[in-house]
Amino acid sequence: MSEGFPSAPARRPFRTFVGRLAERWPELLVEVVSIVGAVLLAFAVDAWRAERNQRLESETLRAAVLAEMQANREELARSQASLSKALAQIRSLVNAASEGSELELGFNLALLSSAAYDVMQGSSAAASIELDWRIRAARAYELQELVQDRQARVVNALGRLAKLPPDSSPQSIARELDWEISTTLQLRSDLTTTLEEFDADR
Repeated sequence: MSEGFPSAPARRPFRTFVGRLAERWPELLVEVVSIVGAVLLAFAVDAWRAERNQRLESETLRAAVLAEMQANREELARSQASLSKALAQIRSLVNAASEGSELELGFNLALLSSAAYDVMQGSSAAASIELDWRIRAARAYELQELVQDRQARVVNALGRLAKLPPDSSPQSIARELDWEISTTLQLRSDLTTTLEEFDADR
């Protein structure tokens, strides 16, 4: 049909694509930058929220431990008088002049809690609390464990005293009780002083 005329050159899709890309390059660059910026902003917001939540949780945990310490101090104060009275009774029994006298011991042991501290120890948010404060708190609760252990020993010695036959001398166990109660009272006093040092942190 069109003999003698040269055919039209074939279209080149790649060159057309490159040309269009070059024309739209500024627009595409803006879109890419916008997308990358949005992703980075989202990560930054998530990190900020996580840090804020951890900080709030650490503050809540710290406040709970301080409240628990205050409650333990009050518990120590409530049971102090009865334990001191029991010590006076024990010492009267240890006195040779008091042999054969009846002994009626009644005292209250301090029911100390460590629930809030245990929760703080198991939380990752505890890392946000000052290391120095956490060390101080750990020492206070170590001392509290010693107090609880001594109280248990007082109860055990008192149980042995109660099981003695009527005709036996209770003085050996009474001397043991004297030592245990005296040590318990000293440890309780040390614990109270230690807990008072946290008053400024409230």
